[in-house]
Amino acid sequence: MDPTPQPSTAEESGWESGLSIADQVKAAAEEAVNQSGFVYDESTGLYYDSSTQLYYNSETGLYYNGFTGTWYTYDETTMEYVVHHQVEGFTFENAVAEHVLNSIENYTSELSKKVEAEIKPAKEEGELSEEEVDEVEANKKRKHNTTAHKLAERLPPCARFLVVESTVEEVQVGSLFIIPYHGGIVGRLPKCEVYLNDINVSKEHAKTSYNEDEKSFTIIDLGSRNGTFIHSERLSASKEVSEEYILAHDSRLQVGGVTMIVHVHSGLETCDGCEPGLVVTGSTNNSGSCSNGGAPVTKEDLEMARKRELRKIRQKFGLKQNDIGPDTPAGYQDRAEVRRQKVGIDPVGAKTEVASVQVPIAKKNKGFQMLAKMGWNEGQALGKTEAADAITEPILVEQRTGREGLGADAGPAPVQSDASRKRKAEVLEKTRQRYSQAQ
Repeated sequence: MDPTPQPSTAEESGWESGLSIADQVKAAAEEAVNQSGFVYDESTGLYYDSSTQLYYNSETGLYYNGFTGTWYTYDETTMEYVVHHQVEGFTFENAVAEHVLNSIENYTSELSKKVEAEIKPAKEEGELSEEEVDEVEANKKRKHNTTAHKLAERLPPCARFLVVESTVEEVQVGSLFIIPYHGGIVGRLPKCEVYLNDINVSKEHAKTSYNEDEKSFTIIDLGSRNGTFIHSERLSASKEVSEEYILAHDSRLQVGGVTMIVHVHSGLETCDGCEPGLVVTGSTNNSGSCSNGGAPVTKEDLEMARKRELRKIRQKFGLKQNDIGPDTPAGYQDRAEVRRQKVGIDPVGAKTEVASVQVPIAKKNKGFQMLAKMGWNEGQALGKTEAADAITEPILVEQRTGREGLGADAGPAPVQSDASRKRKAEVLEKTRQRYSQAQ
């Protein structure tokens, strides 16, 4: 069955009801969409089908998957969706991280405006305040992020691990770890999603994943020595892989000397106990009220505090200023990336092959390949034209014993029968003897 919204008949659409042409066309389109199961989304301008979880673009005839960022076409012969193209650089983690940072930035900006409004004098009649101007700009920004927000609400949730107790210096109370829907590893290695630098934690201690059937996060102990505890109950014995346990919301998870509270929310919803912006802002306000001694807060101080808190949050999430990277022109082809995928790269610290005059170079050698492309064959001499006396073997190293210095320890070189050479050898021998006696 073709999922594309199909137009209905004239009588069903109300062509004879006396409406205008525009109203009749609109009514026919709405009725066709309702019959096909598609619902029009005003924020995105697309039709959404809850059964397939795909968006339909009536202008291009393509279907969009918000989970993977892929556009499809529908093949009526095979009744299947065929990949048309994929949005470059789209990942669910980046969309969620961008929304979290935008939410924190909006919250801190609104907090700054409230404090500034208390100390700012009354505005003139008919003049717009900075708060009203900023509100208009914020509304424009919210409309820009509405599409990503609505798509993320239909995606699986992410788990937040908030540290409440810790005996490890590197892991402080209040630290936040985010586990995406595809799961992660809890361990002592820096590459783990939940990195706990504790000697009592194994390199790969436990594994978390999202169970589609149960619609919840689960955890498995990967055979750790000291075990994993949920509400003070150990999952498995020492060095034994445990069964799959469900991580419900507000579960108390203990790994080594670190105790964490698990928060699981659908979509992008959070609570006061796991929202990093609220936790960090609350602690900053408590410490800031005592440090400045009641001095008035200026706009510059609030802006510096906002940037400082955003920098801390980026460090917690492992984000950098240039994670997105510069925009590349349309049609740009990264040839270096294509070569790395096809040819590969040499491993770091790999041993290089040492040349030898006893063994010919292999055919995979770069020099061999370059000469072969120029027309050279193995066993031939070098040069455009091969001469009769051209060498085809490497020049060997020779030790010329007849030209040593006076202090050489080697014996005399063998002399030939020629008289002049014999006389010269005798003179050299006498000179060597006199030099030895002089020492």
